Amino acid sequence: MEPKDNTSFGQSVQNDPTKELSEMKKKLESNSTGVTGGISQGTAEKGGSTVEIGTYNMEWLGGSEKRRSDKDYAMLAQVIKDSGVEVMGIQEIADEKALQKVVSNLPGFDYIIGTTGIRDDGRKQHIGIIYNTERVQCDKSKAIELKEAQVPNLMGDTHLRAPLIVDMKADNFSFTLVNVHLKSKRGESGKTSIRDEQAKIINKWMKDQIAAGKDKDIIVVGDCNDFVDSQCMKSLSNGVMQMVTEEAKAKGEYSNIPWKSLIDQIGITVVNINGGPVGGAVANYIKDSTYVFDARKYPNYRKWGSDHMPVVASFKSDVDIDG
Repeated sequence: MEPKDNTSFGQSVQNDPTKELSEMKKKLESNSTGVTGGISQGTAEKGGSTVEIGTYNMEWLGGSEKRRSDKDYAMLAQVIKDSGVEVMGIQEIADEKALQKVVSNLPGFDYIIGTTGIRDDGRKQHIGIIYNTERVQCDKSKAIELKEAQVPNLMGDTHLRAPLIVDMKADNFSFTLVNVHLKSKRGESGKTSIRDEQAKIINKWMKDQIAAGKDKDIIVVGDCNDFVDSQCMKSLSNGVMQMVTEEAKAKGEYSNIPWKSLIDQIGITVVNINGGPVGGAVANYIKDSTYVFDARKYPNYRKWGSDHMPVVASFKSDVDIDG
């Protein structure tokens, strides 16, 4: 159960060992990335090859909480296919076999599944990534989980979902995908601080990656269980990221059906290290391309589908603008 907003549908990184990297980190921490209220700087024009990247909470996929037939799994695959995505961060995978059934209906697709999200009662809510192997390359064996973001110091356990991170390449566009499923709003008392702390840990990881000279094209997708203008999303984006789901919110779209709320988010890095040109994933992002795929058009979607709908964004893939 999630509260409404005002919309309606229409691996640990250590401190840098050198002074140079330390200075770069300070610049990032002081919001020197040139992030503004808009996303016009460094944004790719439409045209040429693109890659569509999204997020989809699949509501207890394979779990006893929501029984599904083989036909239902095929229909879920159809939703994904019709959305046009080639990389999709997915959440609430209760059974890997169910995910395999969905992917079997998506020719050419493969998946990565996380290991975290196991509750004390044995129920699972893993997160994962599905991708079109004919369009996107990645080394599954090098995917990592940011387990610090399970915040056991605040939770008292490790049942939260650790962000799943993998380097990917579509055509000439190399990027790092971070899939998240932040703490839900259930039992809200004290949980905002947990979600905010998770966001701060992910934000620090991104800044450390960029400061260390690693890929600065980072795309964060997932069920953030919070609104695009929330304190949690401000902590996630602080000094390094723009939430492109601002575009979907501006159009009055929502991703969570029962509460008509936009809580599934997509963020892209916007960086400007040492006064250089604006770069990051924003350089390949196609402005005004982010939208909620309206799955309500499928008959009885809520019965066999999900209480969420996919959110999708487009990126220019025929060039790697950051080089």
